[in-house]
Amino acid sequence: VVKSRGRTLPSRFKVQGVRCQTVPKDPDDRLANTWVSQLMQVQGMSEEMAKVVAERFSSPFAMMEAISVAAKSAPEGKQEATADRFLSDLELPIRGKKGTRRLGPVLSRRLFTLFH
Repeated sequence: VVKSRGRTLPSRFKVQGVRCQTVPKDPDDRLANTWVSQLMQVQGMSEEMAKVVAERFSSPFAMMEAISVAAKSAPEGKQEATADRFLSDLELPIRGKKGTRRLGPVLSRRLFTLFH
């Protein structure tokens, strides 16, 4: 037990984004790489989805501010509807195809709940 406490596993956020395959590895812009890696930790969030969300909100703080404004402007008792609509219309490119699809209400609600 004592030995296991001394050994720490590497965090995904401290290493160079292993899971981010198409994010440019610009050493001057580590924030974007870390932000995309953090967004990819949300269940159902792919790298393409995380990149589009990161383009809309440049940092976690920017997303938290936008969610705070949306939550304050929501009518009483309509928080769930606001959470479902927050990012549900965000357009995502379909890999290998010319079309786009939407992020959807489920992921919108997950991000809203996580950052609210």
